Amino acid sequence: MRDGGQSENLLIRKLQQNKSHIETRQNMQLARVEGSMIATRKHPSLNGWRLLICQPLDADGKAEGTPIIAIDPHGAGMHQTVIVSSDGSAAREAVGDPSSPVRQIIVAIVDEATEERVA
Repeated sequence: MRDGGQSENLLIRKLQQNKSHIETRQNMQLARVEGSMIATRKHPSLNGWRLLICQPLDADGKAEGTPIIAIDPHGAGMHQTVIVSSDGSAAREAVGDPSSPVRQIIVAIVDEATEERVA
């Protein structure tokens, strides 16, 4: 990270402030890309998609739970912080197949976060 992790820490603090909101809506989750997968046999709807191993993060930026597999339309790199959606219908729409088994999709790569101040 170009800023030594300060942006990620700011985002995590902001998420922690809104933790009650996050706990009620688990459709989107902060995660860190830990690797990629190659599958020679897979559902036809996943052909051409990058499959990334993403480690969910808690509000403090620490690993939480089991890693998940997500399709990546954005080209996320190793150890980048991303936002993963578990809205299966959005992922199926992205692959163009309503019968696809895909559930997780990377919806954003976190570059930096800023804290908004309300006057």
